[in-house]
Amino acid sequence: MLAGALCCLSLAGCGPGRAAVKIAPSHTPVTPTTLAVTTTSKATQSGHQGSASWGPSAELTDVSCWGQTCVAVGSSTAMRTGDPVAARALYTTDAGAVWQIATLPSDLIDLDAVDCVSVTRCFAIGQVSGGSTQQTRFVTTNNGGASWDEGPLPFLGRAGGYSMACGSTSWCTVVALTYSPPPRSEVLVTRDAGSSWTAAKVPLAAASVACSADGSCLAPALSTESVMASADFGRSWRVVWVAPPSLKLEELGTVSCQSSSWCLLSAGAYVGVPYSHGVILYTRDGGLDWKLAAEAPAESAASMPSSISCAGTEHCLATANLVPTRSGTDVFVTADGGVRWAEVGSAGRPSNLDQGVNPVDAVVACASETTCVAVAGNFPPNGVFIARTVESGYTWRAVPLPPCAIGRCHG
Repeated sequence: MLAGALCCLSLAGCGPGRAAVKIAPSHTPVTPTTLAVTTTSKATQSGHQGSASWGPSAELTDVSCWGQTCVAVGSSTAMRTGDPVAARALYTTDAGAVWQIATLPSDLIDLDAVDCVSVTRCFAIGQVSGGSTQQTRFVTTNNGGASWDEGPLPFLGRAGGYSMACGSTSWCTVVALTYSPPPRSEVLVTRDAGSSWTAAKVPLAAASVACSADGSCLAPALSTESVMASADFGRSWRVVWVAPPSLKLEELGTVSCQSSSWCLLSAGAYVGVPYSHGVILYTRDGGLDWKLAAEAPAESAASMPSSISCAGTEHCLATANLVPTRSGTDVFVTADGGVRWAEVGSAGRPSNLDQGVNPVDAVVACASETTCVAVAGNFPPNGVFIARTVESGYTWRAVPLPPCAIGRCHG
C-alpha cells in the first residue's frame, strides 16, 4: 500500500522518493470529479481493443513508487475458483502515466506485496506452486521493474497476508500473518537483499510493519490494540503502547512512518455510530504515545484506511472503503502531519462504462507531492484498477493498460 522503507502502507513500502499529496495553503477544496476506471475487458479497455483474447480474471493488490518508478503487482486468477494461476506485475518510469508489462519468473503464481527502495531496485513477496502446497519467494528487480529474479523465503506454506518494510537496498523486514486461530506472525529480516534471512520473534501477531532508515520499526498487533517496536532492524520486538479504553478501538491496521519518531496508524473504532469505522492516529515520539486525529476519515463513514502514503514532513494521503455498504473508495488528505484530515474525492466513482460498480480496497502510492497512483484488487469484470492523480488527489484519471497486461493473451 499490503506502499513505503515500507513506510507508507501495510502491504507495500516507501522511501524518500515515495511521497504523498501536497496541499498548498491557498488551495481551495473542490468538488471531486468522477474517476473513469480502466478494466481489462476488450469492451472497455481504453485505446487497446485489439484482436487478443483474454484469459482468466485478475487483480492488482499492491503498488509502490520511488521517484518516477512505480510497480503494481497481483495475479491472474481462475474464473471459477478465484485461485491464483500466474503472477502479474506492471511498471512505469514516468510516475504512472504509461505502464508496461514486467517479465516475471514463469513459476510464480502470485505477488502479494511490493516495495521500491530506489528508481531501479524493488522487492516483492510472491508464491510458487509446490504440489499440494505453495512456497514463498522473495523477488527482486534491479531495472525498475522490467524484469525480476526470485529467491527462497523460508516461510512455511502460504500465509494469510504479508507486510514488508525495506529500509535500504539491502535491508528488509517481512511479516507473514496467519489468521488461523490463534493468529500468529512469522518475521524474517535480511541485511543482504535476500541472500540470507534471520528469524525474529514478536510478542503478538502483527497486522503490518513500517521501518525507518535508522533501523527502527513499528508493528501494530492484530488481535489486541497494541503497538510493538524494534530498534534493531526488526530482529527483536517489545510492546511499547496499549490503547486506552477511551479510544474505543476495535482493531489496528496500516502503519506508516516518515521518520523514527513520526508515524501514522489506521484503526477501526466505535465512535458515534453503531458500526466500526475508520480512524487515524498519529505519534511524534516513535510510537510511545498515540493521539486520535482531530478530523478522522470516520466522519464520512469510511472504513479503516487500507493504505497511507506520505511526502515530506506534513503531507499524506489515505484511502478507505465506504461503510457499511463497501460501495467504493474514498481519498483523504492531511497537510499537518496527520492531526487533521479532509475528504477530497474518490478513487473509485463509477464511469459510464462501469454500470454503477465502484472498486474497493484501493491501495495508493505517491511518486511526488502531487502525483500518485491507486490500484484495487477486486473491480469487476476482470479485477483491474489503476488511476492517477496529478493534483494531490483532488482529481483522478483512468490509466490505459497495455494489451494482455493481466489476462493471458493469445494473439
